[in-house]
Amino acid sequence: VVFFDEGTVAVASPLDQFKASSAGSGATWDGRPAVWAPGPPATIDVIPANFSQSFVVTVGSRGGSVVAAVAEWGELLQTYHDAANLDDVTLTKVGYQTDNGAMYCFCDDANCSDTLIRKGAEARTQGAPMGYLSFQGAGASDGRGQAAP
Repeated sequence: VVFFDEGTVAVASPLDQFKASSAGSGATWDGRPAVWAPGPPATIDVIPANFSQSFVVTVGSRGGSVVAAVAEWGELLQTYHDAANLDDVTLTKVGYQTDNGAMYCFCDDANCSDTLIRKGAEARTQGAPMGYLSFQGAGASDGRGQAAP
């Protein structure tokens, strides 16, 4: 997402082959500096013959709002892929999870259950009631590969 001073918002991404894409390492394939150098990352050792990947750049048309531009981009991708929104609580409610880099992935008091309860209460006092709390397993709880209490 790029936001220009005059209120223009551009969103760029892969249009397909999402898992085989990277925003780049800050350099082009030949080492020249680049703000955005999309495509397969250097960690992919072999690319199959005839591999192709398409990208899309959209410019928001709804008044310069980043949120509106990202929504338009999402609508474009859904139309292209003949997809629709999923009925998924994690997409429609405020929530808290202990995995995927969440702040309390390794609960400092070694009790992730208590951490989730505290975080839920904290969000409610701030006027953001939790739609879900998700604790996900050993290794994600105490940093030592043990299940949380």
